[in-house]
Amino acid sequence: MPALLEADRYDVIHDHSGAVAACLGALSDTPVLHALHGPFTPIITRLFRMIADRIYFNSISDSQRSGCPELNYVGTIYNAIQIEAYPFRAEKEDYALFLGRFNEDKGAHNAIYIARQAGIPLRMAGKVDPGADTEYFEEKVKPHVDGETIVFEGEVGGQHKDELLARARFLLFPIQWEEPFGLVMTEALACGTPVVATAVGAAPEVVEDGEVGVLVGAGEWDEMVAAIESGRLDDIDPHRCREHVKKRFSVETMLDGYEAAFEKILSESEDGRKRATVPEALPAALQGTEPALERPRSGALGHDGQSGMSRLP
Repeated sequence: MPALLEADRYDVIHDHSGAVAACLGALSDTPVLHALHGPFTPIITRLFRMIADRIYFNSISDSQRSGCPELNYVGTIYNAIQIEAYPFRAEKEDYALFLGRFNEDKGAHNAIYIARQAGIPLRMAGKVDPGADTEYFEEKVKPHVDGETIVFEGEVGGQHKDELLARARFLLFPIQWEEPFGLVMTEALACGTPVVATAVGAAPEVVEDGEVGVLVGAGEWDEMVAAIESGRLDDIDPHRCREHVKKRFSVETMLDGYEAAFEKILSESEDGRKRATVPEALPAALQGTEPALERPRSGALGHDGQSGMSRLP
């Protein structure tokens, strides 16, 4: 909000803070670049379509754009990690790792099935939110935790998380939704740990099949088991996994992408963007006076971040 109130001080306002801030940016005379982080729910899609030619957007994967392809995209800029912060380990232990939030979409129950069928111990770690996620965990995950073949580590961070990632034989990412990115895949690869993932959402953009992991079709859990049992992971070089992240998902690569986006925005026209009348429906939508729309599920707005303010020389 401070950036929008002082918009004339900046060449470009870079926003990461969600749909409401993006809509407010549509009222600004300074060009606004909105980084998309979450999925396109019906209400968010409707809001973004109202301002499609009033601000700029960048996706965090090409796949993400399919939810609303008509927006004014300036590029796809992948999320990044500080690779040097992740420990590399070439020698692996004999366990698979599931690391993520425990809900139906993330597929923890799929990971349990795959690990059991493949005959490999599974260590699971992540957050269990109150409500539907707790019900899911209690019903589909907890009954299978035995402390030996299926181990629940709880919510982890810091060195514990890093060690789990670095020591794992592979990361299981058996999602059943169109995930816009999936940062945990890059974290595992940075540690030299290959990824076995469902080929939906951004996974095919993050994981190069046969080079740094294995991709299988949606719901093809037995195919995933077969890939593990057949030794497809044995020829994957942990060093290649880390180099893959350095090349595509480093902070430097991400910054180069954003600098190119800022330059593109400023070069398009004297004031940096098209001018259009703000849709009459937009103020009402922001005030909640629009007709009832389908509400997004909990957490669907994506990350609650801060606006970035960029001034190019």
